[in-house]
Amino acid sequence: MKYFLRIIIIITILEAGVYGYYNHMLNSNNAMATTAPAKAKEVKEVKKVKPNSYTQLANEKVKLISISENQKFVASVDENNKLQITDLDSNQEVYSSTEKSDIVYLKFIRSDSLFIGIKTENKDLVLKTIQIGANRERTIKTFTDVSPTSTFKSITYSPFTNDVYILIGNDVNTKMYHFDTNGQMTALPSQFSYIENPMMLASKNVLFFEDKHNNIWMSQDNKSLKKIAENATLLAVNDDTIYYGSLDQDGKVVSIHEYKNGEKQDIYQLPTPVLGSRILINKDGNVFYEKNYTFYDTNLNKSYPIPKDASSVFVENHKMFVLTPDKAYIMNDAEK
Repeated sequence: MKYFLRIIIIITILEAGVYGYYNHMLNSNNAMATTAPAKAKEVKEVKKVKPNSYTQLANEKVKLISISENQKFVASVDENNKLQITDLDSNQEVYSSTEKSDIVYLKFIRSDSLFIGIKTENKDLVLKTIQIGANRERTIKTFTDVSPTSTFKSITYSPFTNDVYILIGNDVNTKMYHFDTNGQMTALPSQFSYIENPMMLASKNVLFFEDKHNNIWMSQDNKSLKKIAENATLLAVNDDTIYYGSLDQDGKVVSIHEYKNGEKQDIYQLPTPVLGSRILINKDGNVFYEKNYTFYDTNLNKSYPIPKDASSVFVENHKMFVLTPDKAYIMNDAEK
């Protein structure tokens, strides 16, 4: 018992340290908006629809959803731009607010900070964050020099440097912004007019991304560039291992590979081509994929149905989500 109490105390101290760091970093920004914390209330109990298949997260239509790294919190946004954060362990709503403008992006960083991308009526982009526990919204940056068709494409975090990288753009052009530990936001110079799927390693300042020709590149310390693969797409990063898929002529993944410490290794040959956005590699390195309303577990060699009215299937933070016209689900990637 004393051992477990020590572990709990250590975890509590670490989480407090992370929050304190982000609070100090964000306080350096001039633009700041604070929202009073919402009163916690009971939300509908999470229901297991079918063993080893999927779990219901929301009993209403949502347009955006994100889960924290520790799988404890889920954030969702409905069609009216109401943001709700729920503690999955207690089934308690821990935060709720409604934006007047359109929320277009959600992303948890670690497990205590939620980044929110907003597009205003005059097409400006606003980046906010919420610290879980403190429940305060703060404006990090308003991007006014963007095209009317631009949006938040991706946000990635470096555990090694504590820096955040924000990718903004449309289907033609993108720009990467670097948010450093001093609270400074700067645009990164790039020889590419368009990139996507940025990912960071855990213990090195190394950024991976794709160009518009399906080449995968590695950038060391925002300086040197090295091409890792051609005709491929990035799938996931686990610690210091990058997973990517080789593409067929239709842009679907036919085989999965890993890249670690400069070495490449083939890990799985798909029996049928699959969209990269529907391939999940969990934190154990196991491969799952969805095709034709079926969720395939390649580790256990099992398959499970997903809702037939699924309107969107995607992977975020090592989890696969299924959105329907009136519900949201998360696929279970382990035996229960």
